[in-house]
Amino acid sequence: MHILDRRFLAKKYFTEPLYKDHILTLELFTENYKSFYLHKPGTRIDSVHITESAGHLCIYGDLCPNDNRGVVSNPGYQIPWFSKPLSVGYMCSKFMCTEWNADTAEHELQELLDEAEEYDFSEKEREDITELIENIHDSSEEILCNDLWAIDLGYLLDDGTPGWGYNLRDAAILSAINVKFSKCFEEQNVIELYGLL
Repeated sequence: MHILDRRFLAKKYFTEPLYKDHILTLELFTENYKSFYLHKPGTRIDSVHITESAGHLCIYGDLCPNDNRGVVSNPGYQIPWFSKPLSVGYMCSKFMCTEWNADTAEHELQELLDEAEEYDFSEKEREDITELIENIHDSSEEILCNDLWAIDLGYLLDDGTPGWGYNLRDAAILSAINVKFSKCFEEQNVIELYGLL
């Protein structure tokens, strides 16, 4: 399964769907500023603001990407674009930068193990990769590179260090926000407001 698959991310990071009981409230809607509030009725806990301003989309609140500090899109991405279900990789490319992270490295190394016959790994190499996977969360990009060279698997770095990609937890949260927002947006037919401006 692809690492940025919506279902894979949700299953990996959450015991139940995020935002399942949330509702969408329109906070402000002007020509230059539009703000929506995704929240559970009667509480501000785990709420998210989705705001369009100055040609950017800002997502911020209690439970959002970037360690709850929020994210801002590249210029030109606004509410109508975000109101449709988007592929996780495409959406992440508009809000996030790639980085090395242990979850991605673990997933990529596990894929290598799963395809061990294709790579013609020896039993010793399989054991070494398994050990790398078991210790990956105590590692770093530099340590992983050194470890791969130390076990004569440095050629696996030819396409870059395993682990480079979007922060998977943030991708999962952003995906969950997009799913709930697009569903509420469609159910409430909010797009009609855009014709009023």
